[in-house]
Amino acid sequence: MTLQLTHPEPAARITVAAGASIADALAACLSTTASALDPAIPTVLLLPPPPLPSVVRAAARVLEHALASAVPAGVATVRPPAGLDRLRQVAGRWRERPVPPGGERFDTVLIPPLLADRQRVLLTLLPGAPNDSHSPFALLAACAHPRQQLAAKIARDSAAAAELGAPLAPALTVLVSNALDAPFAAATGDPIAAMLLWLAWLPDDPAAERVGPWEDAAVQRATQLDLGVRTPSALRLVNATPPASDHAIDPERLRQLRYRLGLDES
Repeated sequence: MTLQLTHPEPAARITVAAGASIADALAACLSTTASALDPAIPTVLLLPPPPLPSVVRAAARVLEHALASAVPAGVATVRPPAGLDRLRQVAGRWRERPVPPGGERFDTVLIPPLLADRQRVLLTLLPGAPNDSHSPFALLAACAHPRQQLAAKIARDSAAAAELGAPLAPALTVLVSNALDAPFAAATGDPIAAMLLWLAWLPDDPAAERVGPWEDAAVQRATQLDLGVRTPSALRLVNATPPASDHAIDPERLRQLRYRLGLDES
């Protein structure tokens, strides 16, 4: 299958789709998704840490094929380091990159050389549990130097993930799920929009008091850094599932997402 990545559209757009397979859902998303990918710049596909659910593995294969066709400059697939790999990285070579104006904890972030001079595509799983921690911002922050990650953890600054991930802001974020009746995919060229959708997808937790996606500390820090969409009025949620498809997205799920994202019902 060949997927065509289109030219940039308004960044504050989230395209969602369902399909008979994750490949079909991704094809529908990527046919209309805002993508700022430059075919002349080498690209990195960032994955969550292992173990990878089957839907993420399948989506990664589809994206690797699509990116290989769309980006002749080359594509590498990596995932944030963990355990011993993270400790070994401390002694490695790092690149210093500035945090945009508006940061409160870091002025610069140290990132691995492989990620420094490449455009990035982030793939992650939409949350399946209230305590899921693999959000888009968290995955980007996990690529920063371990000492900076530790400093944010010690300070209990949950918003610092936005600062640590800012120099790694992806050109495209893809989020997938197989928790519905049909495989589901979403894609956006806006890092804040991706985080908002991930938060809006979080299952309800009666035992916890949770703020809305726009009130999330990391989202608010990201808007201070001007990493993407700043208000609900600048955000669009577009259902790209073909009208004739037998695998439609549950209208109630779409209504719920729109409500949590602060969008109108149109």
